[in-house]
Amino acid sequence: MSSSIVPLVLLLCMFGAGAQGDEQVETSDIWTEIKGLRDKMHHLGTVVVEQREKLKVTLNHLDFYKNQSEELKKLNADQAAALSLLETRTTGYESELEKLKKQTADRPKVAFSAVLRGNTDFGPFGNDTTLAYAKVFTNIGEAYDSVKGIFTAPVRGSYYFRFTACGKMSSSKMGKALYKNDERIMNLFDYDTDDWYEYASNGAVLELEEGDMVYLVLPKGRKLISSADNDNSFSGFLLFTK
Repeated sequence: MSSSIVPLVLLLCMFGAGAQGDEQVETSDIWTEIKGLRDKMHHLGTVVVEQREKLKVTLNHLDFYKNQSEELKKLNADQAAALSLLETRTTGYESELEKLKKQTADRPKVAFSAVLRGNTDFGPFGNDTTLAYAKVFTNIGEAYDSVKGIFTAPVRGSYYFRFTACGKMSSSKMGKALYKNDERIMNLFDYDTDDWYEYASNGAVLELEEGDMVYLVLPKGRKLISSADNDNSFSGFLLFTK
């Protein structure tokens, strides 16, 4: 009987040893898995922190772009208002320009310039004599009569007139006078008595009614000398109408 018990005891010992070995293997595997899970959780935590920081940066960028967008909207609104104001002003300027163009187009263009014919002496005469400046350079508006030497105002307004004179004092004194209708406006004289050529000029702004006449008169006893240099001239033009 004792001989049969020994093998049984050996068998049980072998079975117990095998069971204990399996339990140790299972426990080792569990700890390995737990460690792996712990490492994964740690990694996931690190990833979450990184993503949280990235999200924070992204939100900051979004706030920045949102602010930029609001500023751009405000800037666009200001520019639109400025553009609207500019368009309004431009429209007003264009309207004023059209009015000025119409006024300029409606205003008559009046200007003339003429001289006494060259290489000729004028005077002295026994009476005051209207000078006819027959050599005409310009006569816009045809208001100057080169035969009579008279400018006739085509419209009411302010006109500018200028005239020059040349004479030689050895024979007779030089002079001329500007007239408006029958009114003498100003004289132009030279009283030197030497034997040299003398030159003089004068001018005036006159307010004229339509039909008023302006001309130059050679006074009694005065003399002018005209040459190819066009020394004796008579010019005028309309400044503005009234």
